[in-house]
Amino acid sequence: MSSKDRRGTVRIRRLRVVIDASRCANCGFCSQVNTCHSLSECVGCLSCYWACPYEARYVVEDEVEVPLVRVGVDGVEYLVPKGVTVAEALKYIGFRFGKPDLEVSPLLVVLVVVGLVWF
Repeated sequence: MSSKDRRGTVRIRRLRVVIDASRCANCGFCSQVNTCHSLSECVGCLSCYWACPYEARYVVEDEVEVPLVRVGVDGVEYLVPKGVTVAEALKYIGFRFGKPDLEVSPLLVVLVVVGLVWF
């Protein structure tokens, strides 16, 4: 995932979402119906990507140098890269996640985001 150096920074590969202006209908669905927690700095959570009904978003992978920030997990302090998702931060400190038991279709994700499906 990354390589550390002595200055308190780390080089990581991360995803970010970019808007394809030629496909965007300016409907506002990705920003008004979907909830992005980091409008000014994409962390690659992909929620807007899956929410876009016009497929006007695409994913790019960048290699960037970012500072390390302190987080606490179960009373233990760790240094993790700034600007990543919670899941990526947990992976960085050694947590592993199993694969989901079922595949979720993009349509189901949109229906859940819109609130048309209840569990």
